[in-house]
Amino acid sequence: MMKRMIYSFKVIALSPIHVGNGGVRQFTEAEITSQGEGKKKEAAFGEVATLQRDHEDRPYIPGSSLKGALRAAATHVDVDVERLFGMSHEMAATKPLRAAATVLGTAALSGGEILVRRTSVDLRSGVAQKGLLFAQEFAAEGALFDIKLVVETPAPEFDKICRDMETVLGVFVGKGGLDLGANKADGMGRLALNSALVTATEFVLGPDGWRLLRTPEVKLSPFELFQVAHRLPLYCNGPYLSRDGVEVRTRKTREGELKTQEVTQPARRSGDLPLLTGMGVSGALRSRAAWLLRLRELQTGRMDEKRICPTSAGEMPLNTLERLFGHEGFRGALALRIENVSRQGGSEHPSVRLDPVTQAPISGALFAMGAHNGVGFDLELGWFREPDDEVSALLNLLLEDIEINGLKLGAATSRGFGWFNATPELTPKPLHMPPVNKDKNEEADPTADLLPSPEITLPYRLAEVDLKAVGMPQEIVLDAFASDDKGLHATPFADGLSGHVDVDWVFDTPLLIGDGGDIRRPQKIGSHYILPGSTLKGLLRSVLETATNARIGRLNDAALSPEEIRQGRKSFPYKPKLEQIRRASTASDLNPHNPPLDARFLPDFCQALFGFGLDDDEGHLPHERAHLKSRLGFGFAWAVSDVTEDKPRKITFAEPRPTAVFYDHVGRKRYQSTKETSSSVFERLENMASGTDEMASTVRYLVPKRAAGKPAWPMVFRGRIAFHNLTPVELGALMFALLPEIMGTARHQVGQGRMAGAGRCRAANLDLLLQPNDGSKPTAAAPAEFALWGLTGHTLFEYRKLFLAYLEQIGRDGATAQGTAELLASLNPRVGKALREDAGLKRGELKYQTKQTLGKDACKRIAGQQDGRLAAMLKRARR
Repeated sequence: MMKRMIYSFKVIALSPIHVGNGGVRQFTEAEITSQGEGKKKEAAFGEVATLQRDHEDRPYIPGSSLKGALRAAATHVDVDVERLFGMSHEMAATKPLRAAATVLGTAALSGGEILVRRTSVDLRSGVAQKGLLFAQEFAAEGALFDIKLVVETPAPEFDKICRDMETVLGVFVGKGGLDLGANKADGMGRLALNSALVTATEFVLGPDGWRLLRTPEVKLSPFELFQVAHRLPLYCNGPYLSRDGVEVRTRKTREGELKTQEVTQPARRSGDLPLLTGMGVSGALRSRAAWLLRLRELQTGRMDEKRICPTSAGEMPLNTLERLFGHEGFRGALALRIENVSRQGGSEHPSVRLDPVTQAPISGALFAMGAHNGVGFDLELGWFREPDDEVSALLNLLLEDIEINGLKLGAATSRGFGWFNATPELTPKPLHMPPVNKDKNEEADPTADLLPSPEITLPYRLAEVDLKAVGMPQEIVLDAFASDDKGLHATPFADGLSGHVDVDWVFDTPLLIGDGGDIRRPQKIGSHYILPGSTLKGLLRSVLETATNARIGRLNDAALSPEEIRQGRKSFPYKPKLEQIRRASTASDLNPHNPPLDARFLPDFCQALFGFGLDDDEGHLPHERAHLKSRLGFGFAWAVSDVTEDKPRKITFAEPRPTAVFYDHVGRKRYQSTKETSSSVFERLENMASGTDEMASTVRYLVPKRAAGKPAWPMVFRGRIAFHNLTPVELGALMFALLPEIMGTARHQVGQGRMAGAGRCRAANLDLLLQPNDGSKPTAAAPAEFALWGLTGHTLFEYRKLFLAYLEQIGRDGATAQGTAELLASLNPRVGKALREDAGLKRGELKYQTKQTLGKDACKRIAGQQDGRLAAMLKRARR
């Protein structure tokens, strides 16, 4: 007598699920457009792995896929696997046995679909490989499926087989659920019981066919497919971005022009939570583990040994990394899950690329990135199979590294996005915050007679550029870049250094890094005011580009400025200068600022350090040679002093424009630091305003909260700069950019209103953590007396000296190189005082100020630094 049990229940997708049909399609026109201009071409050739679908075009899970997943789960419990699900393919031919269970296919009853975009990252350059952008269709998390399966056996064994099946179905009530489909090892494709209800209907076969016998109650006991060996909570207090296309917005400028702006959109799952996939996390873990494996080889002098492992293509030798994370045809020992994803909110971060000569926004380079903020999740790691000793040791090494250095996930990590840590602290606390007993910023200045008229605005200078040579990296860096198997990111330098430096950014004048709104306000994440990582990266890169005479990159086309037109100029006499920078290289005439894009291409010093992306539309260079990820990462800096927004002010900013006069001097534009008070900055800003000027913007500057009736200067932000595989000279370059003058007299300027002295700051309280590649003990800590300048941790000075020696070697030291001297002068507030003296300007007049127009006393203060070149451009307010 035959008996039959039909089990029916609903399951929900705990994570996106992909059961493919083996086919691919091209991106649709809408999907290509959603990638934005920068990714359109790549997306046009990308492929999308497609889902199995039913006749109604719903995501479909074949019964064979469900049965295979249940069979794999059954091997984890004590049941008769072969009787339930039949023989394996290898044994079926010699020992045929009909399976007791039949599993029906099922289509999604509800729930949406998502497209998960992926790419393969080249470990040598750290950038996405060309042509390997692809995507997979997934049934979204929350998709609901109706499961039906049938157990049919002779009566004597029926009860036992049904108990076995109910034991296997217990996987659906375990925390992890049943995994099936693609990327199971990364926590995708997890299905769990939607409710406690499982309907069972028992039938018996009689003379008249199948007859209903009873509907027994079914109670499932949960079990897990893998036991969690490590649970690691990770937090990203800043923004996190997993890219999901762009939104194109159109706005009207104050001049009445229509401009478009691309806003990168973050990928989302249900409930507006970030789509944080195990695939992305697994890729980041694998990349970091590969680096740690190479470090271990360098430190021990012993190459990683391969072991023979069974794969779908037969036995193959696999290294430790492949045995941990998997290889084609071989599932690695590690399994992971993403649990308890949360977020605190969202934000948008505007950004722009600037022309280095004019500091005007490069045409088409204005964009913004939307992101999730305050993202947290639990990373659960377990073993799919018993690991060998080397695999266990590598995972332990990786976990120790994450505890120290965190884990960087998603897009734009070099600009501070996606910095996850094992602790939820907002930011490292200042180590040596000097007490502020009185508002030194508002003290009477003993040299107040040198303060220029507050009507003088727009002071800048142009630092000299050598058009015949550029500063190139050390030979060891060039060799690693040019190598087909090394790379700057993948192969550790023997004397290389990784680690991070925590920095206080101390501001003594008002600051505005605009948030892109109609009313320009300081950028915030949640309720916290921040300095974006991109701002800090641009600031330090500009210092080093001037010091090393880096290549002049993309330039805008020049045009006559309104001032030149008012002066009666009708022609563009500086075109030869602009063309001289842009001219193409030939075999006999190499332009170091525009080298040929062929096998001979090598990056300059700053490109090798900060990364680059070349416009190589004709494909003369391999994609990995035309792009390089930065080896410096700039985290967001968070306000650690009490700050607030100042009252709204109407300001007419003189926006930098690609005017012809800049290219006559062929220099890098730098705003001159000056000795200002906050009140004098606001006075200059007010002098730039005009109540009837339609060009005026409403702005709110960031200032300290008032204490005892006065602003409690300075404002302090604390942030982290991470570095990876730097040479000692490159680490010295970073320290030089932070501290151009070791006595702390130099002042940087960032944000809007620099022409009026806003955003003046210095780096202080540097705390350096070094991790030498060779495993040696870092250089001894800085002597106690250096704490006077807020320098702690491992000493900075030896590395800075190495960079100064490099500058001398390439002829760019401050004593002999005009451009470096002008750089240091632009950072000197006292030089700024002299240059901003009123030189007899009429109201609204714009003019050059040179040594010939400066007074004798001022000339003495800048003697030896200008040699008759342009000292500054000044403008006097109209009112």
